[in-house]
Amino acid sequence: MSRRSTRSNPGVLVGQETNPEDIYVRTRNIWNLCFPNDEFPKCFVVTLEKNMRSNYGLTNFTQRTIKISKYLHERFSPDAMDTIIAHELIHVYLWLKRDPDPSDHGGFFKKVAAEVERRTPFKNIDVDHELDRKVSQFRQQFEWQCRTCGEKKFLFTKHHPSAANIQHEEACERPDWVMIHEIVPKKKAEPERPPQLKPVGIPPSERARSRSRRGREEEATSSRAPKRPRIVAEETGKNLADVQRYRRR
Repeated sequence: MSRRSTRSNPGVLVGQETNPEDIYVRTRNIWNLCFPNDEFPKCFVVTLEKNMRSNYGLTNFTQRTIKISKYLHERFSPDAMDTIIAHELIHVYLWLKRDPDPSDHGGFFKKVAAEVERRTPFKNIDVDHELDRKVSQFRQQFEWQCRTCGEKKFLFTKHHPSAANIQHEEACERPDWVMIHEIVPKKKAEPERPPQLKPVGIPPSERARSRSRRGREEEATSSRAPKRPRIVAEETGKNLADVQRYRRR
């Protein structure tokens, strides 16, 4: 699997910088604590992402990148970055050992995580549901369930979970995934506004508008020159208005 994500529980190390310049050195130091007998693969690039809000950490095995969310750490758990990096490095360790599914959080991952927790100050490396609920405020989630064995899977996309769960596909007799729930991020409730009482009678603006409209109509009708009626005598066939105008001259 080329991509994976995790939302790990906060750790115990505090007071370390989170600048992009020293994040690679910091990751190398955490790797040496977790896996002192193995060399960190130099092909992986570690970066801090200020706009990544979907998860705390993301490892891409195809691009050889480890991305850490700077936004979520500064907002929710500023002391959890070391544990998040350790969580991601376990997946890199599984990839280094050629595990068939290094993105999985199954048996081999839990075994390595328990050993790392025993030898290092990083605790609760596995997924924390409280942080999952916080992340769900920013990203839409989709809950899938296998009809055969009942296993559930939470994803941030509508992609079928079969390709991202190799161990389940091998263990389950007949994998049959179906989407059962769509989690929509909750929006902040707007503050309640006090009820506004409607004024009695015509508002001043309406009175001014009606008065000005009536005044314009009266001005337009009064300034308009009256039209003379065109009266034609039945006997002579002449226009009486023209006759009167000729006589006045």
